[in-house]
Amino acid sequence: MTNQINEEKKPAQMDLLDETLHFLGKNKIDTNIVHIGANDGYTYDDMRGYIKEYEWGGLFVEPITEYFEDLKENCKNNKNHIFENCAISDADGEIEMLYISKDDIKQNDLHYGYRGMACSLPPRNGFGSGYERDEQVKEKYGTLRFYTTGGDKLTDGMIWFAENMSARTCEVCGMPGKMRGKGWYYAACDEHTQKEDLE
Repeated sequence: MTNQINEEKKPAQMDLLDETLHFLGKNKIDTNIVHIGANDGYTYDDMRGYIKEYEWGGLFVEPITEYFEDLKENCKNNKNHIFENCAISDADGEIEMLYISKDDIKQNDLHYGYRGMACSLPPRNGFGSGYERDEQVKEKYGTLRFYTTGGDKLTDGMIWFAENMSARTCEVCGMPGKMRGKGWYYAACDEHTQKEDLE
């Protein structure tokens, strides 16, 4: 099976999510976030802008200790945040995690996008398992694309989510952004948008 996202549905779906989140915030509807895989609370976090703007609190879960410590430090002034250093899994008890450390990224000159990538063992997300294979991972029309074989509804859902979020995440800093460009598309926040693409 090849996983491809319908190009026409992505913008409308993401606009609906953005409108819904702003509706909750602007109408001061009591909102708490459950953020699974919160990383450091900053990097590639599309919810960060909403959380900051509307002062939302919630539960922030990060399984990798070095990122969890960064998460607590980066969000230490948020009094309404609860932090948990654990993994969410269908298994009961302790699990082994496979991840790329910050030191490995720096020492091996890996792309910053690997920061926070993790999976439980045995891997289910293309970290070398037979479960699902990444046939191609690339950028197309300014957003992330995964073309895979194998997998199930869970991994298909994770891929769909990652692809959709890439349209709303600045590819330079990881802050909330949107699609920009005329002919050559990219996702950027206002700070990293080319002058000719500012509205």
